[in-house]
Amino acid sequence: MIQLADFNPSTAQPTQHATTFKMANNTGRSTTFEATFPPEGKLDARTMSRIIGTKGCGTKRIVKMVKARFGDETRPFLRANRGADNFTILAKGSSGEKAVRFIARFLQKETDFIQGRTSECPHPHQWVDASGHSRLMKHIIGKSGCYIKALQEPGGFILNRKKDDEPEKELFLVEGVDNAQVQRMVLKLREHMEKTRTSQSDGARRRRVQVDLATPDGRFSQNATTESATVAETNSFGSLMEGDSSEDDSEDSSQGADEKAAEEEIRRHLQSKVHSRGNKARTVGQEMHEVRCKLAQTRGVDPRMVGDREVNEHLRQLALEQDQEMQKVQDAASAKQREVDTSSHEEFPDELGSGGIKLQVNELGQWAMKSNEVMEKKISAKPPAPPMAAPAPPAARPTLARSQTAVAPTGSAFDGTPPADGSWPHLDDDNKGWGDSDSDSEDGF
Repeated sequence: MIQLADFNPSTAQPTQHATTFKMANNTGRSTTFEATFPPEGKLDARTMSRIIGTKGCGTKRIVKMVKARFGDETRPFLRANRGADNFTILAKGSSGEKAVRFIARFLQKETDFIQGRTSECPHPHQWVDASGHSRLMKHIIGKSGCYIKALQEPGGFILNRKKDDEPEKELFLVEGVDNAQVQRMVLKLREHMEKTRTSQSDGARRRRVQVDLATPDGRFSQNATTESATVAETNSFGSLMEGDSSEDDSEDSSQGADEKAAEEEIRRHLQSKVHSRGNKARTVGQEMHEVRCKLAQTRGVDPRMVGDREVNEHLRQLALEQDQEMQKVQDAASAKQREVDTSSHEEFPDELGSGGIKLQVNELGQWAMKSNEVMEKKISAKPPAPPMAAPAPPAARPTLARSQTAVAPTGSAFDGTPPADGSWPHLDDDNKGWGDSDSDSEDGF
């Protein structure tokens, strides 16, 4: 391995204190050339990340460029050293030294561009003028750049920047791995700018469509039901709205025929879609390929430059247009209610006519008088019932004898002392048989 001399990448010349190696003419393929960038100092994390790119696309782009210029036998290698904050450059073969110095010069250009020392982008790029869309720039970029990020491809970037020589212009810088990728992103960006201008223009009208939440037959909407109930409750002509006249029969039959025709058309359309998809995966792939070729032919580009996102968006637009056409068929099939003036007897339709009936009531007559009488009549209210008397407290229940001994008088039978002799009842002689001891002894008990 031969260590190259330190050099200034911007001038591609060895520095003053460098040691120059004189290479032999018979340098073999096993000879490896190595260098470190930057020769002195370190790179900040932002510069390192921008050079490496998303999933290493930046370093892969540089290696691919060196192989295209010096051949595959150089076997270039570019590695980022996160700990030392620098890059290691390796190459082999007779053109190894040239390849290493080319990579170092390219890294220096990228570093100057990232750190703002120059406005010249070293990658395949293209500037897109957006001066006519300065007022719509926030709508084009989106919140946190969401709309621009949706247009980017892996390894490519779209930046809103200003050039040093044209600071008054509003520009987008589109850079990518190769020119084909740059052209694809430029095409997407211009289409997105035009679409945003059309949607944000003063002439663009925002339509508001009222959705009718009616039953599938489309006859009984909420408004119609409310009006019918109101008319039927306020006048006697409400019964005519549910009559069995020939007008209603003919109108219902015509509505039913139109609705059946519309439903049949929708059913045939859906069945054709189902039967046409024998092998779903293959059919979807063929459909996307046909749409891709059609878009490429319209734009005059190669089909490979049309991305899947554009194809899906075009298919969604076609599906939306088909839905709108089917909605128009349904709207045309629904019958329109016609009004007839019934202010005079001559213009009132007869049973044989086909027009609708509109009833107009000028005076309510007896109904109004009755309603006024009912509203003015006062209903006598029943007098309130007298308040009920409070219930009497229950009689006190006698307490046990042992609870009253504390307050019993002295000599009472309840104080625990035997009663006096005079307290016993006196029995007459005639009553001795009820329990006298003398009678018991005489009877022999």
